[in-house]
Amino acid sequence: MPMGYSPKIHFRCRASTFRQVCDRLRATFGEEFVNALRLLQLDQFLLMPTFKQNVPLVHMLLTKWNVKKQCFVIKGKNIPFTAEEVAMITGLPNRGADFVVSNGRIFGVTANDLRHEIDGMKRSTPLKELLEKFIVYLLSNLFFPLANFRVPSSILTVAENAEEFLMYNWPASIRQFLVAEFDSITEKQRKNTPLGYINGFVIILIIWFLEHSKVVDPLEELSRPRFVRWDSQIMYSEKDVLGLFKEVQIAKEFQGITEQENALIQSEVRSDVQTEEPGRKLIIKVRIPKTSSPPTQTSTPPTQTSPIPTQTSPLPAQSPARTPQSTSPPRDTSSPAHTICTTIAPSSSPPDIAVTRTPQPTATPTHTKTTPPPPIGTSSAEKPTRASSFLDDDRLCLAKDMARLISQNKMLMKKISKLESNSMVLERRVAALEHDLFERKEQDKKVEDVMMFLQVNFPNSFKTENVGDQAEHLSRTPTGDVTDSPHAEEPVVDV
Repeated sequence: MPMGYSPKIHFRCRASTFRQVCDRLRATFGEEFVNALRLLQLDQFLLMPTFKQNVPLVHMLLTKWNVKKQCFVIKGKNIPFTAEEVAMITGLPNRGADFVVSNGRIFGVTANDLRHEIDGMKRSTPLKELLEKFIVYLLSNLFFPLANFRVPSSILTVAENAEEFLMYNWPASIRQFLVAEFDSITEKQRKNTPLGYINGFVIILIIWFLEHSKVVDPLEELSRPRFVRWDSQIMYSEKDVLGLFKEVQIAKEFQGITEQENALIQSEVRSDVQTEEPGRKLIIKVRIPKTSSPPTQTSTPPTQTSPIPTQTSPLPAQSPARTPQSTSPPRDTSSPAHTICTTIAPSSSPPDIAVTRTPQPTATPTHTKTTPPPPIGTSSAEKPTRASSFLDDDRLCLAKDMARLISQNKMLMKKISKLESNSMVLERRVAALEHDLFERKEQDKKVEDVMMFLQVNFPNSFKTENVGDQAEHLSRTPTGDVTDSPHAEEPVVDV
């Protein structure tokens, strides 16, 4: 930051501190830790460049934010800030359920405390505990840093179920969190009040500007995700930023989108089969787009029966290159993601896993509820698991019906929207109260330290009494007389 510059805004997202923690974890736990993060599509963050905060550039961009249009207006152009762009910057898929940061209570441990816990981890620390601590630190220090680096309980819930990390749409959630901060800063600018702090993954805003403007060339044009291809030492002073925005040429979209990035931002159904070492686990992750259209009937056994027959669609011919495998029962495609974990017995070579879809003749739907026969090779021990999957599908259908009824009732939708907005206002007020309480505790701690110093260095005047008690002791009594004191003079009496 330039010498003598007084920042007009502050933010807590510090890439340099996060990179230090990543370097230490990688040096201590090695490739086992890196491979575990790769399964969660998080290994790219181990290479996070130590970006400078670039406060003048961030402040100038925030002055260009338009609340009504929900985009940046630079030199008369409306430049959107989208979840797809966040996905290309971070390398995370733009699919899944939204993650809400402010739900639930605030955890007692701060992100700084977590850093000290991570620094104290040894090589013998279980991998599950290591992943849990890393995810909490990633979300609370990089994705969603809050006031006083507090850790919401919603982040802890995600970390405790690390295998479900990719069920959430992190790019959309990061973008939504930042946009709410942009709106808040814009309102403060309108009222001409101090801007204070902006929360969230603010470093993304700097990379977003570099991608749209190309004021400098990337270090490596083809490096992906996009945050790893920029020089971390790029720094602009306030004077540089003023001249930059007079001459800058802004593109409306990112350039040079690769096939890998298209796979991140696409919303079609994808089935990813990931296998670990023999004897560990087979993890099958199916990510489903958020869509309101009903699923079409396929040739696989139905997961539920309905009294209303559904229309079947023509089936493609069976591919001769694939042979049917014993598969798990089909899942309903209305949920954002499913994860199935199956333990595999050790073997000399990894099993050959293939996800196939075998067409079968369509049966005439009936009004009676029947149980589909289990596939060939299914043992009796798998029946409870299949029954639970049918129950899950019933719940999903019930949730879809409820959503359809709510969408048809406009009055109910307005009430739900009003309740959600009131809930957000209350959550922000609670966060403000917690912030004030934290600051008061810090002030009380400082007063206690001062009193301890005075009692140690001035034991005659500060024994066990408070400062207020000393002042009261030396004050006048209600009758106007001076209180007893070893230094008080005796009254002079005229004879």
